Amino acid sequence: MFYATAFTLGGYASPILVESHLFRPTKIEGNPQHPASLGGTDVYAQASLLDLYDPDRAQNVTYLGDIRSFDAFLEAVRGPMNVQKSVAGSGVRILTQTVSSPTLAAQIRGYLEKNPQAKWHVYEPSTATMFTKARSWRSAKWSRRATTSRRPDVIVSLDADFLSAGFPGSTRYIRDFAARRNPDANMNRLYVIESTPSSTGMKADHRLPMRASEIEKFAFALANSVGAGPTENVASVEWAKFFDVVVKEFGTRGGRSVVVAGTISLLLSTNSLMR
Repeated sequence: MFYATAFTLGGYASPILVESHLFRPTKIEGNPQHPASLGGTDVYAQASLLDLYDPDRAQNVTYLGDIRSFDAFLEAVRGPMNVQKSVAGSGVRILTQTVSSPTLAAQIRGYLEKNPQAKWHVYEPSTATMFTKARSWRSAKWSRRATTSRRPDVIVSLDADFLSAGFPGSTRYIRDFAARRNPDANMNRLYVIESTPSSTGMKADHRLPMRASEIEKFAFALANSVGAGPTENVASVEWAKFFDVVVKEFGTRGGRSVVVAGTISLLLSTNSLMR
């Protein structure tokens, strides 16, 4: 039996097909009928199957080492939670991973509206998911534009390891990128500006190592060069020649170009670039 479902990492859902024998999941593959992956998958989705068979996985509600029922848990929690209603939830802290479920998010927001002193904390154990945590790409409208770009001619990566497992949407990006790497056809061009060697940087046609603190300046200059602000003189900086080539590429293939911002660059520059 095969079941179409999704695996989430950092709040980003990846479509997968799960093979099951005697109602026990045994293998995970990408869903070839879903446009977000086209049948691709990554190491995180593959390894998630092992979580189901983890011997340390909690199978019951316990208290001080003793197994209790879920009803007993609800009864124990009900009293303290009722007390919190009188103080607007000032003693309540909600800890979750990144939540992308509209239903769950609405339930949490509904509780916080009724208990304004309560706090909701979000934590992810994987630093790769910081990209998703940057307030869901800062805006849903920008997210749709960014994730629907189809096989551009010129790709500029600002510290974004989008060809690596764990990056949101990487399975689809990898396939789209590879489909244009035909030297006998109209091959795409990848420019990578990064502070740390990455899988994407190793595949770049042109790679520029740069301090993380300098990438923001590159992003501003690039935005200004395409009319997002006043033109800046970057002739004196060490990456001027690299920058000039990228701007020239944008000028000749501007409508078929895309800039991908990674963790550091997104946190530093997205607000300004979106304006």
